[in-house]
Amino acid sequence: MAAKVSKGVCHRYRKNHSVPLELSSSHETMTFGGIAMKVTILANYAPHAAKGLMQGSDRQAAVKALFESVGGKVTSVMFTRGIYDVVVNGEVPDQSAGIGMSLAVRASGSLTEMVVLEELDMKAVLAAANKAAGAYKPAG
Repeated sequence: MAAKVSKGVCHRYRKNHSVPLELSSSHETMTFGGIAMKVTILANYAPHAAKGLMQGSDRQAAVKALFESVGGKVTSVMFTRGIYDVVVNGEVPDQSAGIGMSLAVRASGSLTEMVVLEELDMKAVLAAANKAAGAYKPAG
């Protein structure tokens, strides 16, 4: 399983641990039965971006345009109270599109934190895990 690491998904781990940022399933196409890969994005705005939000910047339109630029679509955008400022649910065609979208947003400097969660094909993951468990011999 490929993983890209970033700070903080869970409040208690935010300062001292690394956690998976992008999780991928173990099959090559990264789509499930011909449909797009579902993603959830958790993010916090940088101070200058929060100021823009307060001045009327239409973030839902911006997020929609972002997803559409990589061939994806937005399911929902929720502004939240708590650990994250915004939660976005959507679909992208594949992992490359999702990571490219994430890289572009990070490069903009508008977020202080961004976590991208990818839906897993759990049947494929469990099949690989069971196969690996049968082959792996622990030390000792």
